[in-house]
Amino acid sequence: PDCFDLVVVDAPCSGEGMYRKNDLAISEWSPENVTMCAARQREILDNTARTVAPGGYLLYSTCTYSTEENEEMVAYILEKYPEFRLVPCAEEVATHTADGVGDLTLCRRFYPHLCRGEGQFVALLKRDDGDCFGNLVAKSRRIDGYIINVCSLHSLIDSHPCIITVCCELVRLYAILCFVC
Repeated sequence: PDCFDLVVVDAPCSGEGMYRKNDLAISEWSPENVTMCAARQREILDNTARTVAPGGYLLYSTCTYSTEENEEMVAYILEKYPEFRLVPCAEEVATHTADGVGDLTLCRRFYPHLCRGEGQFVALLKRDDGDCFGNLVAKSRRIDGYIINVCSLHSLIDSHPCIITVCCELVRLYAILCFVC
């Protein structure tokens, strides 16, 4: 517990954002599947929230439009874990996305008519009980074959320094990483 500066949860979801790309996503959708996915997401969030270091970040994303799997999951985290708060995204991201639904306007919705890609949801939460970036200098991580290089510490949300370079063409991963820059 309490050991990671950044935890990325790309949660398994009902996949409404994949309809244009994958006919199977349409045939698998049902209200029951949304309910099942939301229950799984709560369990994943409970397990991952405990691993975020004081001052660290939890980035939650899905490829669905479902408020049950998006804003309701963020509301769940904020209620159950009061040490977390939503963090605004970079202006470049805000101009190509829509606000989250209801009171959770700091969440971002990626719609195909606003930006390249299908449909995604992203929320960045910060654990407000410490500073995790004090000794982070240069680390590279390989995620599914893509190299994510944290080059230096300069201007992450709340004035924490950070530049994230991503070598990939996945719009979703690009959008997630741009969210924290």
